[in-house]
Amino acid sequence: MEKNVHLVSFKPGTITLRLKEGAPSHLPQILTRFLETLTKTKWQVILSKEAGHPTLETQSIEERQALEGWIDAHPSLQDLKRFFPGLALKDIKKPSK
Repeated sequence: MEKNVHLVSFKPGTITLRLKEGAPSHLPQILTRFLETLTKTKWQVILSKEAGHPTLETQSIEERQALEGWIDAHPSLQDLKRFFPGLALKDIKKPSK
């Protein structure tokens, strides 16, 4: 789902989405069964040709890139880079709750 679905619209009981090219055609049926089992209510999954939102995978990549850019441009990191040439971000981890 993360890689293959573009959400077009959502309201309780109805999800409209566009499948990415090459996505398994049975995803809407799987999603419908999952939601109905989880919520014990009727759901309708509608396929659309509208672009919709980026996939969850794309959104996650974009958020990570924005965070890395923000951190890389932070004055404190820039100060460290002056003292340690070649310093680079290896990994970013969110703090545990």
